Amino acid sequence: MSFEQARRALQSAGIDFTDDLALLRGNDKLQQAIIALSNAGIDLSAPIIEREFGFPNAFTALRRNSILIEVVLALEKVGCLNKNSWLGIKLKDSLQREILQVIGQEPKPLPHGSITFTDIEALANAGIYNRPGHEDPLYTIDNNPELRQTCDILRRDYCLSRTAFWNFLVPGNQDFITAIHLLHDTQSLDSSTLRDIRNPKFRHLITTLHRMGALSLESLESIRSEGQKAKRRGKGNQFFHAISILGHLHVNSSCNFQEDDWPSIYGNDRITRQRRKVICLLHKTKSDDSAASLLTVKYWRQVKTKPMFQTAITILNFHDLLSDKTLSKIENEPLSKLVTELQNHSQFSPEIWKAIQSHPKIPELLRAMKATWDAGIRLSFTKIINLCSQPNPIDAVSQILLTDSLNKIATTAKSLKRDAQCTIAHHLMTRVESESGSRLLRSLHDTARIASRPIGLFQSRSRLKLGSDNMPEPFQAAEPSLEALRKLYDVSDPVWKDTITGTPQKGQASQFTTYNVMKDALKTEKSRSDAKTIDLSQQGAEMAGR
Repeated sequence: MSFEQARRALQSAGIDFTDDLALLRGNDKLQQAIIALSNAGIDLSAPIIEREFGFPNAFTALRRNSILIEVVLALEKVGCLNKNSWLGIKLKDSLQREILQVIGQEPKPLPHGSITFTDIEALANAGIYNRPGHEDPLYTIDNNPELRQTCDILRRDYCLSRTAFWNFLVPGNQDFITAIHLLHDTQSLDSSTLRDIRNPKFRHLITTLHRMGALSLESLESIRSEGQKAKRRGKGNQFFHAISILGHLHVNSSCNFQEDDWPSIYGNDRITRQRRKVICLLHKTKSDDSAASLLTVKYWRQVKTKPMFQTAITILNFHDLLSDKTLSKIENEPLSKLVTELQNHSQFSPEIWKAIQSHPKIPELLRAMKATWDAGIRLSFTKIINLCSQPNPIDAVSQILLTDSLNKIATTAKSLKRDAQCTIAHHLMTRVESESGSRLLRSLHDTARIASRPIGLFQSRSRLKLGSDNMPEPFQAAEPSLEALRKLYDVSDPVWKDTITGTPQKGQASQFTTYNVMKDALKTEKSRSDAKTIDLSQQGAEMAGR
């Protein structure tokens, strides 16, 4: 029966097969192949000239090629024998064996047209073959539209692979499939990223970047580059981890990403690198009362908007002080700034933290410490702890800086043989030890007045110029501490200049006591053996005209 059909088909095509009649009669598969091609509407008489060794017609190509016969029959069985598939197989001998491996020896029949030759060729090129005892790849594709669409995406991006198909697509690994579609949609899919998403952590990374609106080849390359640098340093990829941590954080808290989330962790500047580090630190550190991470959406939003807060976190972690309690304390911006400044000046320690964490006047304490740094004075750890115990840190540090200034004035005056100036400086030192508030401010002006006493006989205060070499040596010696105090008390330039160069107006109150008044007051004190300690500033107010 099949012989007659094959013979009629060849005769209808005008092919002379007289010399091959016996061959045709004795080869059932050749007969079936001819019938199949004829039924598929393929012109049997058309010459095959597109290849190096051509054939005058389809029968000539089939009669001596058992592999081609098998391929034609296999394609017919899976409903994929047509002009397009015939064109593909007749041109490529190497593809024929691979197609047979894809279809298999006993393929499940499929409806005509449900599988395309493009599908089969893609599977063949990727080495995805029919394996006995396993799922039929063609049947699997035909019954799973999503898998078929995903395979088509991989084919078009030239990265369909045997591993991806059998290990991830066929088992229905949904996050793998999702990652492929996301990468394809952002033109980021290639063989490298396909290999990366075999790792579930990388698949989560892809999803997180997509939710951030940051999925691109550029962002993926940045993450890879950071990873390579970290690997050379023997460390983990903090960029990768920070993104993954934020992804889990927002999923677990049911929060959407904000527009500034990605810009906050993308970059190579110091603040951004530190921010990624802080995310990892907070995620790694557990709460004292539970196994929950310290990282919350609330703290993440503070980290990305408050550089001082994130810096304080790294400092506390370095000193093994990071906990949920300490974290809540440094939400106080002045405290986080104080911690940072102390660390920058190598003056922070667990003992210092214990002293400052609950201080009632953190802003004042910060201003007081800044004054010591401005003056170039390094307090010992003991003195810092003592400063923290004072009810008014501004007063305490003012006494320290005034004492430092007066010491320098006295030392310099002594070397210049200016005994009166030296004596006044020592007298003021005893006075400031018991002063506070506005009286210390008055002593600051008095100290500046003493220090700026002109040295030469023909020098005039009015000609003194702050910041120049013509300022008296005692003033130059004390200037760092005096200037720090001036900033601490926010003394304006005109007022400060008046203290140094001005002359009190008769009948008007002045912010300072003149040098002569202080000198005369000391003489009066010496003349009264039973006199009590004289307050120079009080006498200055009484003798403001001098």
